Amino acid sequence: VGEQVMVMGVLTPGTDFARTFELGWVTSVIESPRKVYATTVPVTLGLMGGPVVNVRGEVVGIMGRDLSPSQGGQIYVRYDYPMVYPSKELVPLIETPPSKTQERVRNEAWLGVFIQPLSDELAEYWQIEPTGGIVISGVIPQSPAEDAGIVRGDIVKTVGGTPVTARRDAQVSEFTKLVREVGNDKTVRITLLRDRQPVDVDVELTALPKESDEAERYKDEDFGLTVREMTVDVILFGEL
Repeated sequence: VGEQVMVMGVLTPGTDFARTFELGWVTSVIESPRKVYATTVPVTLGLMGGPVVNVRGEVVGIMGRDLSPSQGGQIYVRYDYPMVYPSKELVPLIETPPSKTQERVRNEAWLGVFIQPLSDELAEYWQIEPTGGIVISGVIPQSPAEDAGIVRGDIVKTVGGTPVTARRDAQVSEFTKLVREVGNDKTVRITLLRDRQPVDVDVELTALPKESDEAERYKDEDFGLTVREMTVDVILFGEL
């Protein structure tokens, strides 16, 4: 923690594939369920998947965002949450790539929010008890969270009666795992703090949306083009 790193990337064709470099620092080490590093480097299109080097010029990992479902996270959960995946953890995946169908489990539930932990500093600023929780940073349109009336700034305290006590980045995956394990097409009661007052909402969770590599495609031979279904991850990532 505290070590300086640099991420190298390549921008879009509109910039003639210009190279880009960003400096940042490691802010935390997440040991479980799989080691990753949180960093201050902003997540941008040009840096996603780029090599991360330390002050000695050694490649220590790859830039990415969030955790995969098998690691305790999901692509639609966190807002601007940059992660560094250690190089040694990626070697087995390169040698034996996992299939997307193996990793995604269709009965996992989806809430549709961007989140962050309720740190002691945030609790002090908002003048609430520093017992942890999950702060809703954003709500995805037409998601179960929006349908249930959850709004930005709400603080999740319980899910189905289970306390939510995340106070650090490393504890966020506990909340995402808790939500997923409820199962889709199930209704769960979530207790929130809104304006420092408790509010109960019943949320009907749905299945994880399709991702871009699962989208339906249509090829038109006459026009020589292929179009693809717009999925939630593409809409969010492209800010469409």
